[in-house]
Amino acid sequence: MSAEKPEVRSQESEQRGAWAFGEMRRRVALMMAAREWIGTPFLEGCGARAKAGACADCVSLPAAVLRSVGAIGAVPWPKRYVSIGGGAAMLAVMVDVLANIPGLWRDWDRTKSANCPPLLAGDLLLCSAGDRLHHLILCLSAVQGIHSWGGRVAYCSPADHPKLRYALFRCYEPATDNRQPTTDQ
Repeated sequence: MSAEKPEVRSQESEQRGAWAFGEMRRRVALMMAAREWIGTPFLEGCGARAKAGACADCVSLPAAVLRSVGAIGAVPWPKRYVSIGGGAAMLAVMVDVLANIPGLWRDWDRTKSANCPPLLAGDLLLCSAGDRLHHLILCLSAVQGIHSWGGRVAYCSPADHPKLRYALFRCYEPATDNRQPTTDQ
């Protein structure tokens, strides 16, 4: 019996390393881990205190799920952050946190290319609607994501919704190799 060969996202990611969720068993583990968070109440800025069933926000939910399946390293939580009303300063905080998570690779940036690559399980989508709102969504597949939104509980929704695509600012992907954290150039 031969081992399942991991799928590769693109020629560029093939050069960087295998896609972290290229094997079916890894995608199933991601789905099962995310499932534990469905219905978790939203609590802005909860960060490292996030716990399935107790509280999460749009940053801590995907971070906790990706950590639980071994896709990323420790998250360097800032002392304070907000995703609603934080303006450009909070977007910079969010980008800085993502840039310093071991195992996370910035795959696409709206300021460098208009065409986002196809979404895959494990992708982390950073959305920004100007100064008022910043949001993270964890893709569970090419068409479904999980996120925690202000005033709601954690839930699944279409990851490829046109409104999300319009606000999409960056796309990150966990990698299986030992690359250094992303850097903002």
